[in-house]
Formats: sequence, C-alpha cells, structure tokens
Amino acid sequence: MNTINMNETLCSQRDQGRKHLASRADPRWVGLGKALRTWGLFLALTSLGWAGDPSGRWTWELKGPQGQTLKSELQLSWKDAVLSGTINNRAGKTAIQEATFKDDRVVFKVVRDVRGRTIVTHYDGRLEGDRLTGTVKTVLREDRPLTVAWDARRVEP
Repeated sequence: MNTINMNETLCSQRDQGRKHLASRADPRWVGLGKALRTWGLFLALTSLGWAGDPSGRWTWELKGPQGQTLKSELQLSWKDAVLSGTINNRAGKTAIQEATFKDDRVVFKVVRDVRGRTIVTHYDGRLEGDRLTGTVKTVLREDRPLTVAWDARRVEP
C-alpha cells in the first residue's frame, strides 16, 4: 500500500469515527436532560395537590341596582372532580348548574323563574384560601345587563 492510499484510509477511518461521535449525545447533556424531565414530572404531579378545594359554606352580600342589599349563601361540594351545590338568598334555595372548578376558578350559573320570567345569573370567581372573588352577571328587565363584583367568604369548610 502506498503512502497516499494509507493516508486516505486513515483519514477516512478518522472521519467515520468523528461522525459516529457526533451522532452520539454528549453524556453530560443526556444526564441533565433526564434530571430536568424528572423534575418537571415531579412538579406537574405535586402541583395537582396544591390546587384549592372550594367545598364549604360561603356567604356574601351584593348591592342591587336600586341600592338594596342581597345576602346570599352558597354551599359547595367538590368531590371526584365534580363541583355541585346550592345557593340560597331572598329568591329561595336552588341548585347551581354547569358548575366547574379548574385552576382555582369556580364558575357556575343559577337559573330561576321570577314572576314568570327566567333569570340566568352567571358566577365566576377565583379561589384564594377562604375567599372567592370575581363577578356576577345577569340581565335585568328591559334586557339591561348587570355585572357586579363578587367577594364571598368561607364560613364553614
């Protein structure tokens, strides 16, 4: 074998080795990637337990369009990923509908028949400890929309 052919063979073998090494991941980064994936999975799984629980008895007062005070009580139950409950105020006691609880956000609606007219009220609140804060939206007579702040306090777990 002449010198030129030997150099070409050695260079070819060296280049193939470099290609092989380049195709393999650097072990330092592989270990870091595994550690980050494991940590991310740990955080995702443990954060499920960090979400609040809206269960309990809640009370609050709302100011009506004519300045009257409406006292309300809400009984919520969060069981098996299903939110249910009842609301009780001067209009009477009724079950909440289409209730959801996700990412510490409580959303539901209340449908009532008032003097032959169906009134739908939408509640949307953020759970922060023993407080639910958000908005209550409904439509008054003459189809006038009404939105008021909602600030409920848990009085019993």
